[in-house]
Amino acid sequence: MHEAVGVEPDEAVRPLALTATPAEQLQRFWPYTGTPVAQVVIPESVIEHAGQTAHVSRQLVVFARPAEGPVTDTIGVQPFEIPLSHQYVSGVQVRRQDNNALLVDGVDYTINYRRASILGLKSGVVFCNVSYTGRATRYDIVCVDPKSGAVSVAAGTQRPADAGEFVPDVPLGLVPLYGAFVTRSDGVDLVPLQGEVDVRLKGLPWREYSRQRLPGLIQAMRTGRTIRLAVYGDSIPEQGGGGSGPSYYTVPNGTYRDTALQSQGGYYWTGRIGADVVNALPGYNQGDGNSRHIRVGWGWRLKEAIEAASACTVIHDNWGVGGTDASQTEPNGNYPPRINALIASNPDVVVICFGMNELGGVFTYLRIRAMIQTLRAGGAEVIVMGVPLIATSNSVNSIDEWRETNRQVEQAALDEDAAYVPVAAYVDPDSPVPLGGMSRRAVSTTNGINHDGPYMLRQYGNLLASVVRGL
Repeated sequence: MHEAVGVEPDEAVRPLALTATPAEQLQRFWPYTGTPVAQVVIPESVIEHAGQTAHVSRQLVVFARPAEGPVTDTIGVQPFEIPLSHQYVSGVQVRRQDNNALLVDGVDYTINYRRASILGLKSGVVFCNVSYTGRATRYDIVCVDPKSGAVSVAAGTQRPADAGEFVPDVPLGLVPLYGAFVTRSDGVDLVPLQGEVDVRLKGLPWREYSRQRLPGLIQAMRTGRTIRLAVYGDSIPEQGGGGSGPSYYTVPNGTYRDTALQSQGGYYWTGRIGADVVNALPGYNQGDGNSRHIRVGWGWRLKEAIEAASACTVIHDNWGVGGTDASQTEPNGNYPPRINALIASNPDVVVICFGMNELGGVFTYLRIRAMIQTLRAGGAEVIVMGVPLIATSNSVNSIDEWRETNRQVEQAALDEDAAYVPVAAYVDPDSPVPLGGMSRRAVSTTNGINHDGPYMLRQYGNLLASVVRGL
């Protein structure tokens, strides 16, 4: 039997075809060994689009299975988990590069098949050739013709581990019905793309609730004055890595933030997301010696939206620090020298996102409340972002821990009457229409755990920016 990576053992065998319903985010089907295609039955449905009504009959949808083949990665095996280049693997063998000696699983190293990573069990770094069978993945879109009701599949690009960055465009004239994360031997996830997520905070639609908590920002947009926007959080808003110490966490921006340069930021260089994806990101020179600054984080989408909706110029300051939580110890979010340096920069609006590094903890609620109070006392308005979705391959934290932390973050924002972006409502596996049409098995494309790539960061950024769009 194949290794059903990322699923429970009893989920490894399923019927030939399985009915998907619009209310289910993850509807999986495991094809039998040797089957050239994966097949899923979609239910009868009615789609309203641009004044037209499309009747979709119950039918079988067929997906071509992605390829598999031999792969060899060159990896410095060490007492730290290093992702393999493929998301789904089997038959791993590890040989030293210097003498071709075969290393022993469980003695020299161990393989985490859920994450598809290797962990060295001895001290030091040993450069090895890691050989295995790698199975590619793909992201497709199931579409419907609103005139005829005919269903078709727009196929994405086959990829080793970052298919979520290659969601295909919907063909002209068609309407997206499902996103489909397609694997070779580990199933198809269907993600509904039709419907709405209705979130209300204190009786108001969440965007209206948040706008009412940002009177200073809205007034500034009406008058056209310059706005200083700060993003504050951990490695996800940081979008880089490598900086440390007071000279880093008390100053925004710099060479180690918002960067795709491998030598000056580790966010995009974990071995999971393709170098072609990273190298294709537009680079900008900010005059600090790093010519590969990027504008991918969600703060940039908010800046663009404010400037598009007003005559304002927005100054974007990145205060993210990787590996931090919202506690008061150095260099975390409520550490006085760090947060006071942020306040001293006189931001008009601060977008905060903490919680990923304290999932399931019991103090997040109090920490976020304290942070909001401190920033407001310093004269800033605050927008609280929920914590992005973690991948199925995250073997450290559970989905329930992620939900609990998001519950605490939301409650802190509500109790402080602060603007809030309800991320969890849009990406929870139980959401009726998940953000970006993305399966939980396809998020976190940069490290396979909790670091999203450009596609999902754009979705989060658009959600944040929707607070000011249309004003």
